[in-house]
Amino acid sequence: MPKHVILAPHFDDATIDCWYVIRHQPDAVVMTVCAKIPDVGVKTLWDTVCGIRDSNRLVKTRIKENAEALAISGQIHPEVHLDYFDSQYDNSPVDIDQMCKDILANSPKDAIFLAPLAISKIFQHKNHKDILKAGIKLHRDGYKVQFYPDSPYITLPRQPNPRILNNLKVRAEEKLGIKFDMTINNLTDSDVATKKAALKAYKTQYNPTNINSFGGLTRVNKRKYELLFTPS
Repeated sequence: MPKHVILAPHFDDATIDCWYVIRHQPDAVVMTVCAKIPDVGVKTLWDTVCGIRDSNRLVKTRIKENAEALAISGQIHPEVHLDYFDSQYDNSPVDIDQMCKDILANSPKDAIFLAPLAISKIFQHKNHKDILKAGIKLHRDGYKVQFYPDSPYITLPRQPNPRILNNLKVRAEEKLGIKFDMTINNLTDSDVATKKAALKAYKTQYNPTNINSFGGLTRVNKRKYELLFTPS
C-alpha cells in the first residue's frame, strides 16, 4: 500500500494543513524540506520575534517542537529533514530538479506526495512556491501527487462552503494547468482537539505566526475539515 509523504516547507506546515492524514495514515512520512540548520551566529528578525536570536538554536528548537507536535497524533511517523534553507536564511534560487531527486531519494517506493498549493492571493511564501513547483514536476513525471491549501496563507471558510471551495478548485486548476478532484476530510472532535494541542506545541512559532497572519491559526483551530486536491 502506498505511503503518504507530506512535503512540508517548514516544521509546522504538516500539522497546520495535513493533520487528518497524520492522524489517519499511521505510516505517513513527514518530510520537512527547508530543514537545514544555519551556522551559529546567524540572526534574523523573524527568529528574534520568535524569542531566540541565534537562528542555529532556533531551528534546533523547532525540530524538537515538531517531534513533540507529531507525537500528539498518537502515531509514530517517520520524519525526514532535507538540506534546504528556509528563505529567511538563504533566498537564492532553488534547483527544482535536484529538489525532486532529493525528495524521491528519501521516499518509499510508490509514495503519494502531498505538496502545498501556494496560490494565495495575499501572500505566497517562496519556500511554498518552490515545493509546489516540485510537486507539479513530480506529477508530470508520473508520480502520485495531491495538493493541500497552505494555511494560514490561504484562508478557508469555517464550514466547507461549496461555492467558495469550488472557486478555489477552479483557481488551482487555472494556475497549475491541472484538473482536480477535491476531497474534504472532516476532522473528528478528537482530531480537532489533538490538532489544537499540536499547534500549541510550536511554542516559538504559534503566537508570532498567529499575529502576523491576523489570527490565521485561530481560524485554522476553528475549522473542522482539511482539503486535498487530487489530479483527475
